Amino acid sequence: MNFKNWFKPFQELKNNHRLMIIACWVVMVFAWWFIGTSGEKSLLPTPGKVLEGMQSLWNEGLASHIVSSLGLCLQATLISIVISLAIAYLSPVPFVKPLANFLSQLRYLPLTGITFYLAMIVSMPEPCRFGYWCIYEPIFHYLFVGG
Repeated sequence: MNFKNWFKPFQELKNNHRLMIIACWVVMVFAWWFIGTSGEKSLLPTPGKVLEGMQSLWNEGLASHIVSSLGLCLQATLISIVISLAIAYLSPVPFVKPLANFLSQLRYLPLTGITFYLAMIVSMPEPCRFGYWCIYEPIFHYLFVGG
């Protein structure tokens, strides 16, 4: 076993070597986590507290919330893909070109500020998340499809 190949750029490794590298990283992360949370004060919660929290969240219905969030994200992503493809393919049309140019300029606008204003306008969290996805996903897809 030649460990020097692990550190050479563009080196092809066998699958068992890749698994060993992944295992090393996982062990290092968990070791850092255990060592970093062993003192009196720590920034991160201990692994035991995380497991307790995950257990209580699971008992409160975490799975149903995850499924509903994934469904909402999928729905918003599909809508945004349709909108962005329509804008991208219609961008050569002179009537649609100003809209396409405006959307391409929005990539320089930080999303944190816009998300705050969107949250202020919409008081319910689910429409807010859905609106965020429907507004900003088309911009993202347009920039990578036809921008």
